Amino acid sequence: MFPKPLAKNNVYDILKDGISNLLLNTAFCIKGGKYFCSQKMPKIKAQKLNMTQVWQNTEVVPVTVLKTDDKEIFENLEVGKKVTISGKNKGRGFQGVVKRHGFSGMDKSHGTKHHLRAPGSIGSTDQARVIPGKKMPGRMGQETITIKNIKVIELHPEKNEILVKGAVPGMKGSQVELRI
Repeated sequence: MFPKPLAKNNVYDILKDGISNLLLNTAFCIKGGKYFCSQKMPKIKAQKLNMTQVWQNTEVVPVTVLKTDDKEIFENLEVGKKVTISGKNKGRGFQGVVKRHGFSGMDKSHGTKHHLRAPGSIGSTDQARVIPGKKMPGRMGQETITIKNIKVIELHPEKNEILVKGAVPGMKGSQVELRI
């Protein structure tokens, strides 16, 4: 199914000998024991319009409506195909540990006063520092989220709209990236 993978020293020899880079773009290499292709999937920019529902057979399916300016996508896309969608999720500003990391907070009794949503201890005393990566309050959201295997429910080429099953990251009107 795959062409014979190139070993690292073969790739180095090809570059050293001056053979064109075209061979490297179409070749398969080994990365971490798995095959990967250096050619990337086509990326299509789209805009998230809104969420709605459609009837499919006898059930109601929640869908997200995406609008794109690329007319060529409708030639490669068909109903039922699975796509990958990336986008930035909603920004939530500076949040504490209860909302940001799901901490339970402290007891509401046994002498606790004014510290219900505090993080508690952040480390032992002999370290005299905070360990990197410690879960603490900070900015939340506005991160790139990628969702794989989202099913295409309907296509409307005349309106440049794609209806995909389920939720897509981001707010209404935000830009998302669609990969076939």
